[in-house]
Amino acid sequence: FITTAINYLQYRQAIRTEAVQQISRLTLNTKRSLELFLSERRSALTFINNDRSFEELCSEESLRRIIAAMNRSLEVGAFVDLGLIDDTGEQLCYSGPYQLEGRDYSDQDWFHEVARRGTYTSDVFLGFRELPHFVIASRHERPDGGFYVLRATVDAEMLGEQVLTAGLEPTDDVFLVNRDGVLQTPSRRYGTALSRIPLDVPDTPTGVGVSERGDEKGGPVFLATATIDGSPFVLMMVRRASEPIGR
Repeated sequence: FITTAINYLQYRQAIRTEAVQQISRLTLNTKRSLELFLSERRSALTFINNDRSFEELCSEESLRRIIAAMNRSLEVGAFVDLGLIDDTGEQLCYSGPYQLEGRDYSDQDWFHEVARRGTYTSDVFLGFRELPHFVIASRHERPDGGFYVLRATVDAEMLGEQVLTAGLEPTDDVFLVNRDGVLQTPSRRYGTALSRIPLDVPDTPTGVGVSERGDEKGGPVFLATATIDGSPFVLMMVRRASEPIGR
C-alpha cells in the first residue's frame, strides 16, 4: 500500500511537471513571436523616420506610399495610418481612414512617453477614433533643438491574432493585459478588450512564470505569465490543471 501510494504521488508529480513545462514552452514561444512582431514594426518606423526628411514625410501622398510599402514588406501588414506630429503635439500631416489632421495630442500619455524615450509602444486605448488600437511612435530630433514624431496606429485585433499560437488546448485561455490588469485582447474567461481581469498581474521581468491556483469557479488552473519586452503588455495563459497533456 505504501509503495503504491508513493508511486501514485510520483506519477502525479511527473504529470504536473510535464504540464508546467508544456504551458511554459507555449507561453515562451508566444512571447518571442509577439516581441518579434512589435520589434519589426518599431524598426521599420524608426528607419523611415531617420531616412526621410521632414519635408518628405509631411505629405499625405508620401505617407500613403510609406504605409503601403511597409505593409507589403512586413509578413503581416498592420499599420492602419501614419501621422507626423510636431513637438507641441499637433498632428501636421496624416494619411489614413480617419479625419485626424490637426488633432492635438499634447495631453496624450503616449506623446509624452515618446518625447521622453525616443521610441514608444502604447497600450491599447480608444482615442479619438473610439476603436481599440495601439500606437508605435518614433521621435526625430530637429537641428533647431525641437523634434517631431512619426506615429503609426496598429489595430488591436492584430495583437489578438498574434497570441493564438499552435499547441493550444480547446479550453486554454490566452490573452494580453497591461500592467494594470486591463485586457488588451479578448479573453474567453474575462471578457472583451479594455475590461479589467479579476487577477493580480505578477511581476515577471524575464522568462516565464507559472503558478497553480484556483480559478473564478474554484477549479485548479495553471497560470503562465510573461512580460513582452519593449511594450506595456503582459502575456497570460490559463490552462485547467486537469487538462490532458499532449495530443
